[in-house]
Amino acid sequence: MSVTIETIAGQQSTLRFKNDSTTTEINAVSASFTHIDAISIDNTGNTHDIWLKVFNVTGPTLGSTDPYMKFKCPLQEKRLFTFKAVEFNPLSWVVTKEANYSLNTDPDNGVGVIILAH
Repeated sequence: MSVTIETIAGQQSTLRFKNDSTTTEINAVSASFTHIDAISIDNTGNTHDIWLKVFNVTGPTLGSTDPYMKFKCPLQEKRLFTFKAVEFNPLSWVVTKEANYSLNTDPDNGVGVIILAH
């Protein structure tokens, strides 16, 4: 599944990047924005922990590009992370079973990821 990009009017976060089925396929966004406000992860479809790896490049090489940030989401749970405007541009992300940047095993099922930015 690909990333959908929505413009939000009248809020601090003016963009919403969403992929309901994130795996190790690169989700790259080159929209014009400068800050991440929140990240939501939905791992309710898996019976294992996952790691969201966020990069500040549009074409990371899985297994060799070190992510800028990593977020763990336990099995069958949802997590919401909020920020005080973390600077980012460009942006890409993947979801793997492992925290180590050199490992890149797909989750058993896709993971929902939403990133709010402005």
